[in-house]
Amino acid sequence: SVPIIKGFCVGIMTGLKRATGRVVGWTHADLQTDPADVVNGYRAFRHELIEGRAALKGRRVNRPTVDRLFTAGMSIAASLALGGRFSDVNGQPKLFSRKLIAEMDAAPGDFSLDLYLLWLARHKGYAIVEHPVAYGRRAGGEAKGGGSLRVKWTLTRRTLTFIRRLRHQVRTGAG
Repeated sequence: SVPIIKGFCVGIMTGLKRATGRVVGWTHADLQTDPADVVNGYRAFRHELIEGRAALKGRRVNRPTVDRLFTAGMSIAASLALGGRFSDVNGQPKLFSRKLIAEMDAAPGDFSLDLYLLWLARHKGYAIVEHPVAYGRRAGGEAKGGGSLRVKWTLTRRTLTFIRRLRHQVRTGAG
């Protein structure tokens, strides 16, 4: 069981640490993603994932223009600040070798986990591979990661703060 959730990613990290497979990962998005995307992504990059040569992320297709613009802006900010190419950071699913979990001690407790995983994987020499996924309409509830412009702005500020903190850690050798 998971103790009282103190942030979005506590449940994800608890599950990852308890997972026993050679390849682990997560997907979220309030039922907007097809669980088959996890299986299809795994099948497409099975050997690279098992051998710890790649981390997989979903690349969202057929998205609304406003969402694509926000994603592009965040991708540019992350790429410039952290070096390397970071695109569609929050695309789901995420799959990677179980070995990488041992390196995730400094994982953030919010939506920045997606960016942190991609940065860490790249930092540890993994290739970042993409698998196209189509997001469906939200089944219910409110988007925590960017439904309204106000929520998008809040998430953007939080992510930019995380990017600055991670860049500082990298530059000072603490990351």
